[in-house]
Amino acid sequence: MNNLIIIVRTCGERSLNECIAKCNDITDDVHVVKEEPFYNAVIKTFEISSKSSKKFLLTLDADVRPYDGAIKKVLDYCEDKNFFRITNMVNDKFIGNGIYCGNNLINNKYSSKFYEYVLANKPSNSNKPESSSMNFFCSKYGLSELLSNVTIGSHMEDQYYHTIYNSIRNRIIKSNDTNRKKYLKNFESFVKDNPNDYEYKVALIAAKDGLNNMKYKSSFKDYKSVDSILFQLGIEEKI
Repeated sequence: MNNLIIIVRTCGERSLNECIAKCNDITDDVHVVKEEPFYNAVIKTFEISSKSSKKFLLTLDADVRPYDGAIKKVLDYCEDKNFFRITNMVNDKFIGNGIYCGNNLINNKYSSKFYEYVLANKPSNSNKPESSSMNFFCSKYGLSELLSNVTIGSHMEDQYYHTIYNSIRNRIIKSNDTNRKKYLKNFESFVKDNPNDYEYKVALIAAKDGLNNMKYKSSFKDYKSVDSILFQLGIEEKI
């Protein structure tokens, strides 16, 4: 696809190479961004895209594994629409199917302007640095943010335990009270019915820890070590 640039943002996910390989099947214009904290990754993303002549920018978190043909469906969906960004659904291992997270399709003609914006402004919500900045930017300039009916891929499948722990902990912190209670209840129920599912056991511990300490962690270097949790569960980190 000659009209697409893809930028994958990573902080050590197990699925990084698979995500990149899926993207390389679509375009040869694939970049990987590792800057921390996450807002710096956002800035780097739009530094790269602002220099590109491609019509569209697709941002993907590295814990997303695109489904075959899904990226083309995303581009087909946006064909007749005027927008700044379109967020597509993912099927999340822990939260459920049809969740809007982990990706954005950007109308790249606005990348330079948004790059200038993120350089000059701090995010209004430090727990949601990218989406809050995009919300404010679109409100300021009268641009549209859309939700598509396309499921772009799976999310959080077969990740390292440290990724599961820190991602779920951050999600709990970012969520409203209703969703926090729902997620915790769902995790407890799943672990009760599936006592040998260690991914969910780690997720449950993460959810409880997030409720007890509401400080958001957006850098890999700030992520909590899960060594003591894995020792407690009698398991080792995935290779």
